[in-house]
Amino acid sequence: MSDHHTQELPAAPVDHAARAHAILSASGSDRWIHCPGSIQLCRDLPDTTSEFAEWGTVCHELGEMALRARFLGEKQDFQQRVKQVNPETGEVTEVPKFDAEHFAAVATYRDYVTELIARYGEGEQPVVIVERRLKFRRWVPQGFGTGDCILVFPRRRRAVMVDLKGGEGVLVSPEWNSQLMLYGAGTLDYFDGIVDIDEVVLSICQPRRDNLVEWTIDTRELLGWLETIRPIAEEAFAGSSRLVAGDHCKFCKAAARCPERARVAMTLFKDTPAPALLSMQEIGELLPHLKLVEEWAKKLQFFAYDAAVNQGIQVPGHKLVAGRAYRQWSDMTAAAAVLKEEGLNDDEIWNKKLVGITDLEKKLGKKHRVFELTVKGDPKPTLVPAEDPRPEWRSTSQVLAAFDD
Repeated sequence: MSDHHTQELPAAPVDHAARAHAILSASGSDRWIHCPGSIQLCRDLPDTTSEFAEWGTVCHELGEMALRARFLGEKQDFQQRVKQVNPETGEVTEVPKFDAEHFAAVATYRDYVTELIARYGEGEQPVVIVERRLKFRRWVPQGFGTGDCILVFPRRRRAVMVDLKGGEGVLVSPEWNSQLMLYGAGTLDYFDGIVDIDEVVLSICQPRRDNLVEWTIDTRELLGWLETIRPIAEEAFAGSSRLVAGDHCKFCKAAARCPERARVAMTLFKDTPAPALLSMQEIGELLPHLKLVEEWAKKLQFFAYDAAVNQGIQVPGHKLVAGRAYRQWSDMTAAAAVLKEEGLNDDEIWNKKLVGITDLEKKLGKKHRVFELTVKGDPKPTLVPAEDPRPEWRSTSQVLAAFDD
């Protein structure tokens, strides 16, 4: 399917691990739109990574290669693509590792893009753009971001943004997704005067959550939204000190040391309640705040621990002490031999169990036939705010009682 059109594709592959990020990036927009002061607060803080982020980086590398091979006829060797050579020593750095789960996720991504072309093109072959830097500086000072895949159908006057998400934790929605909306803005700007676009389709491909979903917004509505964030973007870029705590704090680099999060947490418990048991009304009013406080407390504890243990920084009023040490076998083979001499058999010496489902999925992929032998247990209820879109949970006894009524 290499007959798809391209539009000024980069000559060299994108280094996903070292992508340039704007001060007001699309990927960080949920944070700076809700909290303009976070830009100034995070300015001098170093970037950090994690095994989850590294997994996602490899997923994007493979995803880009898969799309280029299928739609643009460009085939590359992964090892050659991602290896880096030290110009002074000539040594090759370690090539990132990938597994069956990576390939399963990428296959889902590639097939999903193919499906989107058929569904939204309605017979028209699109302009296919893979890993493109999109500028939206008309609305956001120096704003840009890198779109994973953009499909433009000139005759349909339609553009489709596809964002690959490697995470399996938070379920991502495309609806009013500021990152995708800014990619849409960048696409409108890029094709301005070339292609008329009346609607923009925002789509999320999150393979590890089986989350493949789209949301369509009219171009005029998108442009209207962009005008509402323009003053916020200008405020943030100018170095605003206005901080706002909320769910957007989750991936903020300053989350542990943010003064606003500390203020919100301490204000919550500042007023002393009446000397009586909390009412259910009071409990219901407190619960929505606890998640924010709990997440902040965990980040604060981790930051202080890391500073003391790994950076040798003294935390005033605290000290490091030796924790509890647990016994472990120094030589398991020798210990097993001694137990054999005592007359114990293998079943008494060794614990044997099947490898966990998640570990096997990473090795074999989620579609392996062995997973036909798995079942899901009954879900445990979770207490969430009333506006949560999921249906209300009922126990078996409540369901049976409803039938009796």
